[in-house]
Amino acid sequence: MSKSTLTAIHKSQVLRRRLIAGAIILVVLPTVAAVFGVFDGRPTEQVRAALIGFEQSDDDQSILGIVVVTNMSSKVVRLLTAHNFASVYCRFVTRSSTGDVVWAPLPSSSSQASGTYDVPPRSEARDYVRLPNDGRKGRVMVILLGAQQKLPSFLASLRRAWWKLRPPRSQSFLVQCDEEIECPRLRPDGSVEPPRLLPKDRKAP
Repeated sequence: MSKSTLTAIHKSQVLRRRLIAGAIILVVLPTVAAVFGVFDGRPTEQVRAALIGFEQSDDDQSILGIVVVTNMSSKVVRLLTAHNFASVYCRFVTRSSTGDVVWAPLPSSSSQASGTYDVPPRSEARDYVRLPNDGRKGRVMVILLGAQQKLPSFLASLRRAWWKLRPPRSQSFLVQCDEEIECPRLRPDGSVEPPRLLPKDRKAP
């Protein structure tokens, strides 16, 4: 057998091994990733938030937005709560031709949240969000967390060990309310101009 023939056979064997190894990786990697949360999906397309009205806070110091979060996904999502502020974590975004202006009423770190509570699959939760009091226009974006996949104790311990080597990516995500509003405005005399929903066909400045 000539040298060129042996070389061709060797190349064919190497290529076959690489194809087999690639096929194994394609099968095994998603399974491992699913177990350890590497590719845990954040069901943003199946979670909706709607701002349905306004309510005076218990201390009468501000007006809160009432939001309903609907989870139509097959996964549990979590709302971050801030009990001292009687509301959930959110952002308020004003969009314009020159860029977005973001207002954050609460600390951005989820580690500073007072607690969380679950919104199970195919259910909804109602809560409150803080609003700016300067009359700006925009939309509320609710901050949520994707819940960790529940595993048997052995696999859970392996996942914790894996996360020490490769910390998981943040599971927080934002869901924007469809409703655009004009926020309450604090007048110079101390009175408050109430918030209002804006027409859906209004064009951004």
